[in-house]
Amino acid sequence: MGRPRPPPLSPQAAAIATTFLLLLLAIAIFRFFRPRRAGPRLPPNVKRFRYRDLEIATDSFDASHKLGQGGLGIVFKGVLKNGQAVAIKRLEDSEPLSSRGEMELQNELLMMSHVNNSCPHIVSLLGFSSHGKHKLLVYEYMALGSLEDHLHGEM
Repeated sequence: MGRPRPPPLSPQAAAIATTFLLLLLAIAIFRFFRPRRAGPRLPPNVKRFRYRDLEIATDSFDASHKLGQGGLGIVFKGVLKNGQAVAIKRLEDSEPLSSRGEMELQNELLMMSHVNNSCPHIVSLLGFSSHGKHKLLVYEYMALGSLEDHLHGEM
């Protein structure tokens, strides 16, 4: 003899269970095949740098490499592995993946990448790094000082 069999599902309960399973399947398929959100579209000459490489280039952002400070962060001089001198702007630390920090980075990247194409006399954006809360922008280094230094006679 054995255990008694449970009563069969009513047609309404079977319809609800089937609808629920189909809905879960549809959500899973949609999430799998949806287009991924891409970051800002940048010109091909804007490079993504590894954070560690920029940290090495500035001796861990040592104060002796500090060139100046702006509204969004501190600028350091660095030398890349290939010997190229660069100016690295470290944006103010923000929470990892915070919308404000990411937005600041994307805005500056987009603005400077467009300026590079239309204004050849402005310092060029070479690339960026975004590693957790560390947001860095890499510019060409101006050995003779910044435009601000020349305009305000701080040379």
